[in-house]
Amino acid sequence: KQAKSYTVDSLKAAAAALATNIEFYTMWNHRREAVLHLRSIHVGQEAALLQEELRLTERAIAENPKSYWVWHHRKWCGEQFPSLMDWQRELKLCDKLLERDARNFHCWTYRRWVGQQAGTVRATELAFTESKISANLSNYSAWHSRSVLLANDISDPDVHTKELELVQQAIVTEPRDSAPWLYVLWLVDSHPPLLDDALRITLELLELEPECKGVCAFCLTSL
Repeated sequence: KQAKSYTVDSLKAAAAALATNIEFYTMWNHRREAVLHLRSIHVGQEAALLQEELRLTERAIAENPKSYWVWHHRKWCGEQFPSLMDWQRELKLCDKLLERDARNFHCWTYRRWVGQQAGTVRATELAFTESKISANLSNYSAWHSRSVLLANDISDPDVHTKELELVQQAIVTEPRDSAPWLYVLWLVDSHPPLLDDALRITLELLELEPECKGVCAFCLTSL
């Protein structure tokens, strides 16, 4: 790296180092420098360079699916070679990884970004988050992803009515689960007029679950 040796052999050396320690961020940085250099001098080899990086990151993700550096590198690849990326394949990869660990926030963050690149309809992504929430109400990452997708539209009456219905079903089903309650707080914080409806729902639950921490905490927060 100090010698600025940007060759195919240096990429192999960096890969060997990363096989020993996937968190060796200096080697990830070196790979990016090397890829950019090789792309500049080997016109027409962009696809081969990209595929090698994608293969490397897939192996790394399989080893440690929650490594910041690996996900950062894969996103960097997409930013550098957007026209060569198979965005639908990236979405399928995210689906596969989230089947294994539905709460991997690294994968959720990457999926939202990929969805933007792929031009995925927001309704499709919202349906995906809802399916994950239905499978596990404690999926904080799915709730968070939903809040990000809706951040600019929560004041829309149709949107906030739908969200209140969804979260109401969740807290009625499992009132002691903190994930839906965090979403309720986000809804109210993002759009204060929702407080009255949210408080009404909460007070109804308070009669049924007087010792539920989520219910009590929301009531206190709303005072």
